[in-house]
Amino acid sequence: MWKYKLTSEELNNGGFDFDIIDDYHYIKIGATNVSQLIKAGIVKRIKRDVLKQNKPDGLIIYGKNTVKVLIEYKNSGIINNVEDANNVISDWYYTLAKELKCNIICASDGKNYYYFNSDKQLIQNDNANPIRDSLYLSEIANKSISKELAKDVIGFINIIEKTDKNGNIEKEKVLNPTDLANKVWQELFVHTGKEPEKCLYNVVEIFIFKFLSDIGILEDDMSFEYIYNMSLSDKEKAIKRYAQNIRTEIKSEMFPKSLEDGTTIFNGTIFVNEIGEPVLAQKDLFANVLAIFKKYEKENGTFSKIDKTFKTRLYESFLRESAGISSLGQYFTPRNVIVSIINMINPDTIPYDAKICDPFCGVGGFVLELLNQIPRLKENFKPNNGKIKSDIELLGFDKGSDEKDDERTIILAKANMLIYFSDYLIKYKDCLAEFSNKAFNSVFHLLKTNLGTFELDKYKNYFDIILSNPPYVSSGTSSIKALINEKGLSEMYPSNGRGLEGLAIDWIINALKPNGKAFIVIPDGILCRQPDEKLRNNIIDKCIINAIISLPTRTFYATPKKTYILALTKKESIQEQKIPVFTYLVSDIGEQRDKRRFEIEKNDLIEMSRLYRQFIALPNSFKSESVRCKLQKIDRFKNQYWLIDKDWTDDERKELNIEPEYTEMPEEEFYNTLNDLSLYIDKLLKEVKNGV
Repeated sequence: MWKYKLTSEELNNGGFDFDIIDDYHYIKIGATNVSQLIKAGIVKRIKRDVLKQNKPDGLIIYGKNTVKVLIEYKNSGIINNVEDANNVISDWYYTLAKELKCNIICASDGKNYYYFNSDKQLIQNDNANPIRDSLYLSEIANKSISKELAKDVIGFINIIEKTDKNGNIEKEKVLNPTDLANKVWQELFVHTGKEPEKCLYNVVEIFIFKFLSDIGILEDDMSFEYIYNMSLSDKEKAIKRYAQNIRTEIKSEMFPKSLEDGTTIFNGTIFVNEIGEPVLAQKDLFANVLAIFKKYEKENGTFSKIDKTFKTRLYESFLRESAGISSLGQYFTPRNVIVSIINMINPDTIPYDAKICDPFCGVGGFVLELLNQIPRLKENFKPNNGKIKSDIELLGFDKGSDEKDDERTIILAKANMLIYFSDYLIKYKDCLAEFSNKAFNSVFHLLKTNLGTFELDKYKNYFDIILSNPPYVSSGTSSIKALINEKGLSEMYPSNGRGLEGLAIDWIINALKPNGKAFIVIPDGILCRQPDEKLRNNIIDKCIINAIISLPTRTFYATPKKTYILALTKKESIQEQKIPVFTYLVSDIGEQRDKRRFEIEKNDLIEMSRLYRQFIALPNSFKSESVRCKLQKIDRFKNQYWLIDKDWTDDERKELNIEPEYTEMPEEEFYNTLNDLSLYIDKLLKEVKNGV
């Protein structure tokens, strides 16, 4: 607290200066004029003497005398709307604000808060609604405000003081450094020849190093700037300093690894070896990469604000090139599809103690987009007095092994989450290990067993919501089933579906609470394969089918498979489904369905999710005028194929300008399909022979 020269009776009586945090103070006055505040050193000198007799009710200042907020404080109930707020602020407040270079004038009655800039304009959000966040003045004055809330108040002030003359908050420059990531990746790939995902590991690692420097977590001799400058004169010293000091500090102290699976936020293997020692042969490459990042900063600015779409597209862009991804059935879900599925969920229906899971999470798209799209879920991870105590349980699982390369998706998921939480990391720099333990490591889990998620049997009737794009693969399923039987887990998988996706659906149904909801991206085989008839019947018996959404071919660029979104609600008991099934035909997903994936204007997913929300609110009275949407009775799906595309007539498809789609399939799947068809024909012939 600063020592002020007290010049008024009010100041002499004391109790006027209240610490907030980080050298910010609340000055609570009312009987002290501007002249006395100047003499006391609380505000800077001003030129207009006419203002010196005015008496503000309060100030929020930074440092000794930089005024951030002028406050007009009234009794409770006096300020109930914008007009009341405008009326209680005298014109001299605005003139004084100009003199003090302060851009926030607050009118408050302790309950309601309204803010105006020095041009007398109401400060408002993007929707032209007044900003009404609290400054928590009473809590500051009685010293009951938590450190985290105090930081929120200061962060809020720093945002709303940047307005244009109309009171609109200036939007901060948000970077989408996809071009930078591509350039660095190409530099690594050309010089090392390593697989795309291994190069991506290192792109992400240096990206995080730069990001943590730009938001002020890595400072002085730990910063990107320090290592970059060192690399200009001594490349070997620079890579040693990074590997032995900075990298170790980030991985061990700031963001410690999970004690459960040993993963952390990055684990590149180009600039360091298996034990973390610098690879001196790559010192020139390391310096080149730093130079590319530095050049980008000079042209575009720092990484303090990163476009959230960049993070998902970054992983998609590189991982789609990865050898072996397709054989593992890992088809990374496009962000537009993820967003549309989350938009199908009414946030108000999510319990405050919800248990939410993606059992096959990959790089964490579903889990993280939930936090991005539904702010109250993310707020569960905001520290309170240095501790994170989340009411919700958010889990993402992915299969790994003892092989280091199998850690890649979970490590990328944690790195992704770190960037999604950038605003929290900036505010709560002293809680980094807490974020690592109670967010990154608590949410994402690498399962180092042959069965992976399929071995988790402790979550029966557990989750409120499951969102997932499970692996699609038939090859090797028999060995997985054999392991399931060996471990006595066969009761969890009663359907005996053909591929891993069938096992995944059985796991999801088993893990859902009664009335729990699942949104699953599935391949077309589940909807039409003869061996999966039992699986489809099991779904009807145990779940309400809320929706089947047809996605266009090449929605997933790594596979030509035709895919669908299946929305389910687990039944409380065996009962007949009373409500119809919402079906929808999607033609465009907001991006080209080729390798380039350029964004396009057409996006049927937006209408689909909006109509679904309307449907699920009143399913028995919902009506849609959209030709893309049809409601079907549950009988439509009993003992029949579920390929809903056939439910649109040729005229309807012509109206929607839908061309016939041709689905490609791998050779093994083609032979399996022929075998299924043969078995189905034999079954029909037997039924005919027996007079069925």
